[in-house]
Amino acid sequence: MSRFPTIGIYYQYFLMGENGVIVIITTMRNSKTTAFLLLIGIIIILSGLVIVLLHDHCSGQDVVTVPVMDAPITVASDILATKIKATTVPAPSSPTTNIQGFVISSHQSRFQTFLWRNRASLPLNTTNTVNNTAFSLTWFAAANGRDQVVLNQHATLTGLPLIKADSTETGYKSPHHTGCFMSHWQVLRMAKSGWEALQTLPSALLIMEDDAICAPLVVEEITKTLPLLPPDWDIFYVGAKPFSFYFKAPMIQELKKSRGTQANFSQEEWEEWLCQGKFGPVDTGPFAPDGGRNLSLNQPYWRTRYALNTHAYLVNPKRIDRILHMLEHPPRGQEPIDIMFAFAAKDGDLKKYMTTMEYCLQKSMTKDMQIDKPRLWEGYYTVYGLPDSRWSTMYHEKCPSKP
Repeated sequence: MSRFPTIGIYYQYFLMGENGVIVIITTMRNSKTTAFLLLIGIIIILSGLVIVLLHDHCSGQDVVTVPVMDAPITVASDILATKIKATTVPAPSSPTTNIQGFVISSHQSRFQTFLWRNRASLPLNTTNTVNNTAFSLTWFAAANGRDQVVLNQHATLTGLPLIKADSTETGYKSPHHTGCFMSHWQVLRMAKSGWEALQTLPSALLIMEDDAICAPLVVEEITKTLPLLPPDWDIFYVGAKPFSFYFKAPMIQELKKSRGTQANFSQEEWEEWLCQGKFGPVDTGPFAPDGGRNLSLNQPYWRTRYALNTHAYLVNPKRIDRILHMLEHPPRGQEPIDIMFAFAAKDGDLKKYMTTMEYCLQKSMTKDMQIDKPRLWEGYYTVYGLPDSRWSTMYHEKCPSKP
């Protein structure tokens, strides 16, 4: 609970429950009814039924009740059940662009919080008659990595060794990473089953995790960019963590020799040398649309190979079988799904693209509850033989001409 001073002699109390219910109580500063009103607010939070605004009788305003945001619910408790009616939103008549979205979240309350946090950027279900577009967003219940049934299904699906629900492993073979993997596989498989039943495909499938925070106009950016992507695109990121890999190791040894083996180099020096090509050309991107290295924010999109995180990405419905086949036949064994995607693109098995600005951040990447505009991509570069270094800014903007 938080208390915020309001205009004049009034105080406003703001409470939020785990079920996403919000109660705002405005009272006079010295009102004897404050404690009573707060008690009512707590009871309402526990009931999980309504959002209530209670005003002190001295304000001269009546009690107002507002229904909780009514969101479509999707439950994926059984990965073999398609639940087509509950998960497929009918498209309006012949839209040019139809984006079907799912938010992976463990609880409905977290989905409600996601919607509140992104209320200015992600409408629940909209049809834009001017641009002839349709957009839908539905909750998808995440798979529980601590459920042994889920872990058994993962082992059967992939042919990988069985992971135990009580495992204390924190690496690639952890129940957490396996639950995340299964959540994404389930939503992909379920979406495909729904399309097959309806014998129709959307323009794109948007998959998000409930810790994503998106900038306004993200849907408009997606709608604008999708027709410009090559027809054979597989994944399109609006939020991720790109990595740029350089492998010209001999130059590093020469640098160390010139300064001593314990020499430290500044961030500015590293980025200057990157721009000069001292570590060789980056082979993982980002790249310009033509595959070159001259990037510009004015370009419609960028190519990428090695990008991590899966909190905000789109899948080409016409290419979903390629992604499902890769997940069901892991080429490198047990790996988190984002690393699997990254190496598949690096090896040429997936074709991945990204917006020129980052539209969706993870909550852990920002202190802001909302973001008002897209940002320069936050990522890392790796020079072979040295630890990963974070981009201080998007260095592609610093050196527009690269080798």
